[in-house]
This record gives sequence, structure tokens and C-alpha cells, in this order.
Amino acid sequence: MYQFDNAEQAQLARLIAGKSSDNANVMLLQQTGVGKVDSINISGGDTLPVDATQITIVVLNVPELKEAPVRSSGSGTPTSTTSSPIPRPSPSSVPGR
Repeated sequence: MYQFDNAEQAQLARLIAGKSSDNANVMLLQQTGVGKVDSINISGGDTLPVDATQITIVVLNVPELKEAPVRSSGSGTPTSTTSSPIPRPSPSSVPGR
């Protein structure tokens, strides 16, 4: 089972910062441990923020795996939800998170 720690999630956020949702999806799927991108939701356009700290990666459990982490990193509107091993960005309205 692949698990994403905070540093790896921050690296994923830096990788997709400033990219369109389509490009971010392709880039995420090329990363080790990423099997599926559920969705990328961006409020206000089709481009993720250039500032990676405003992108949140959320790791979801894969049903057949046990104890996969659910974590988030960064802050701002876009969110990436990752099932271990699966990322997807979606909007977050929690400032500073």
C-alpha cells in the first residue's frame, strides 16, 4: 500500500501548481502511487493557483486497502483528493488550511 506523507503531498501540489486541470490530471497520474484522479475542481477558471500552498491534496482510502491515510496539505480554494493511491483536487472554503 502506498501512502503519501505531508512532504509528498506538498511535492504533488508544487508539481501541478499553475497547470490546467487537464494537465494536472495527466501529471498526477504519472506519479508513483497515483492510480486514479477522481476530480480536479477549481473555483474561478481552469487553472490551479501558481502558489502550491493554496492547493490541498486529500488522500482517500481505497476500499480494498486498510488504513490508508486521509490528509490534507496547503490552503486556499483548490483541493486535490487522493485515494491512496488516487489524487483529485476540489474546492476548499477553509482559509489557512
